[in-house]
Amino acid sequence: MEFSGLAKEVRECEGIEQFDLGGYNQAKLDKLIKDCFSTPIRNKGCCATFCIGGGKATRQKYDPMLQKYITASLISVGYEEDRGASKETPGKFKHQHDTGKNLIFMHVFPHGEKDPGGSNDADEESEEEDPLARDPDELVQVLSLDDFKMFAAKKGTRAHYSYMSNMLTTYACGCS
Repeated sequence: MEFSGLAKEVRECEGIEQFDLGGYNQAKLDKLIKDCFSTPIRNKGCCATFCIGGGKATRQKYDPMLQKYITASLISVGYEEDRGASKETPGKFKHQHDTGKNLIFMHVFPHGEKDPGGSNDADEESEEEDPLARDPDELVQVLSLDDFKMFAAKKGTRAHYSYMSNMLTTYACGCS
């Protein structure tokens, strides 16, 4: 299927990219969300950030119901709202009010396509080596003290913090 305009830009996004939805109404937004997210996009691990509102200076640019419309549209194509959503949680989205910029954003973490040629051994190896993919209880048991310190020193996402917290709790309790 060939996409054009904003839908094409969103489907080709890499990393974190921001898109402005000023002037969008419900029908236009429903079509955009369906085109963008009803099928997996090419790039795994990206974040499409939509500007959906703001303060006094930008308020007239956005439909006051845009947040409800985009939430309903995303749910209709199988996405789930999750306040802790991140690139590690494809198929989720979250709302954010950036008080510094006085703008309202919807961050969408799309499903990525699988490698069209079948399985990709390099990707599988990196997933197996990713400590976040392992159970915190198991990590406490298998990581050396140096590896644990290196892992703990990494700056990461909320998911990383949650794993570290679970690991430390398990370690402190002596539970396994």
